[in-house]
Amino acid sequence: MISYTSVLTREDWKNLHGNEIFITMLRNKVKVEIEKDKKVASNSDDYRKPSNESLLGIVLDYIKTIPEDLVYYDIEDVFGHKTVYVYFANPIDKENFYHYYNMQSGIEEIRK
Repeated sequence: MISYTSVLTREDWKNLHGNEIFITMLRNKVKVEIEKDKKVASNSDDYRKPSNESLLGIVLDYIKTIPEDLVYYDIEDVFGHKTVYVYFANPIDKENFYHYYNMQSGIEEIRK
């Protein structure tokens, strides 16, 4: 199966080192900290889908499908607490990610 992706691999990231795009992506860096076992309520009415999804899964789905320009991410896992570093080539993608993440986090807080 062939599909379009704007997510860079580790080798792509290494090849950008020192490049103008690399510097731009460092300027558009986002750090997301996810607590252990943090869940987000799903808006789906489909009974076949689980009612809760991991926040990490939602973030990764967003990164892999939505950004228009190049994106790279790295995940650190320390005893279940995850830190996701996301690097965007386009500042608009970064802003959209902020809004999306804040919306998902806010929905969970409201539903508690």
